[in-house]
Amino acid sequence: MKIGLISDTHDYIRNIQRAIREFNDKNVDIAIHVGDFTDPITIESFKGVKLVGVLVNNDTEFPGLTSAFDKVMIVFNPSFSLLILVTKIRVQCDSDTACSRILLLPI
Repeated sequence: MKIGLISDTHDYIRNIQRAIREFNDKNVDIAIHVGDFTDPITIESFKGVKLVGVLVNNDTEFPGLTSAFDKVMIVFNPSFSLLILVTKIRVQCDSDTACSRILLLPI
């Protein structure tokens, strides 16, 4: 199973679209967003992606954000634990963004 990990998207829709393309190109089975969506439109950008997400310190518009999760059928879990055993971790950084995409490759 391939898992994509993303965080701190902060309404940067273009970068989200790039990450989704990368997830699709790499046949990622599920993506995990570890917070800082910041706005419901960001969550709606993930429509069609199998995604688990949590809200953190910059996700202050809680009612709108949780409603957006419901609209796009994303699993929202306010607190979850995940243990992943991996043999390779690839961190991809872009010149115009911080290092916010990690591709975990399966054992």
